[in-house]
Amino acid sequence: WAEYFKQKNIRDQSLRAGEEIDLIREAKELEAEIARMKEETAAASSEAEDLEMTLMGVWTQCQVLSKEIRSQEEVLTRRQTELGQAQATKAAQTKAVADREAAAAAAYAARQAEVEAKEAAAHAEQMRVKHEARAAAE
Repeated sequence: WAEYFKQKNIRDQSLRAGEEIDLIREAKELEAEIARMKEETAAASSEAEDLEMTLMGVWTQCQVLSKEIRSQEEVLTRRQTELGQAQATKAAQTKAVADREAAAAAAYAARQAEVEAKEAAAHAEQMRVKHEARAAAE
């Protein structure tokens, strides 16, 4: 029996040693997996930081572009106002020119009418003088 128990003890120790080796191997694998996961976590964290920095850069660019758009809108509004004023001024100038031309045409027509009236009066005077001369001659 002693040999049996000795052999059994050796087998048990051998099994325990094998189990310990398996446990050590499994612990090393777990440690390797933990190390790999830590590396992946660090890489993901670094990538997240990079993305955050990129996002902050894009956000800053958006703010700058937004300010530029507002500035351009203000310039456009001001130019549209100036254009409207220029168009109104041009229309007023065009009307003033048309009014002056109409006044000049009316003044010309009045002078022409005055000349024609004087010519008609002179002609009427001539006719009256002729008529009086005829009447005196008869």
